[in-house]
Amino acid sequence: MSFKPSRVYASFLDDPNTQCSDLESSNRVRPRPRLSEIEVTATAEASQAPNRAVITVIVSSQKQIVADAKNSVARRTDYILQTLHTFQVKEGDVARTDSLRRKDGLYVMHTELLVTFIDLEKCLAVTNLLVEKLDESVVVQQPEFHHTPQSIEELRKQVCMHAVANCRQKAADIGILLGQIVGQPSRITEEYIKEWEGPSGSAIPLPVEGLGESFTTQQRIANTTVHVKAKVKISFDMIPKGKTKQPAR
Repeated sequence: MSFKPSRVYASFLDDPNTQCSDLESSNRVRPRPRLSEIEVTATAEASQAPNRAVITVIVSSQKQIVADAKNSVARRTDYILQTLHTFQVKEGDVARTDSLRRKDGLYVMHTELLVTFIDLEKCLAVTNLLVEKLDESVVVQQPEFHHTPQSIEELRKQVCMHAVANCRQKAADIGILLGQIVGQPSRITEEYIKEWEGPSGSAIPLPVEGLGESFTTQQRIANTTVHVKAKVKISFDMIPKGKTKQPAR
């Protein structure tokens, strides 16, 4: 009697109620143990003086003959422009406006120069020189100080970064006391960012006696100084110092 070979196909399903073997359990990915966490807050503050100064210089002349009025203004305007060139002020930083009108039978020629300075000390040096060399027909107004938008934005970023660094340093200091190391941040929150303009103190400096309502140069700079303060909250994972990675076998 001969027999033909036969094949049997079978599969076995794990009983969900049956516990896995020790080998299977060891091969499964075990959930990562939850690390301890610390939440800290820190602030940072910085100030920045204005980085732009603008002066307005007005040159005027009244003459019976229009050419005389124009020539009188032109001579003094040329001297001012030459002075600005000597102090290396770029042409693009000088805006000029000319106007001519009649008043009481005379021709009134009026030239206005709006000069922007990047260097505040250079601005004061030019202002002092023009007041010294030119007569009263040339009006040199007090400098107006301000900030560029780029400088303010950079100040905000720096303050925020310093607040984050202060948070990490605070967490590291606490970790030393607890025998732990600061890990990765799990959550970062900007609590607030405040911005104001004026002197570093709460009170605005008063004008010097005898100057009426005017302010000194230092007071003008202080009144246009920008202050930024930021507060940040960060949660860090904390790792015990003694916990090291087991070497692979």
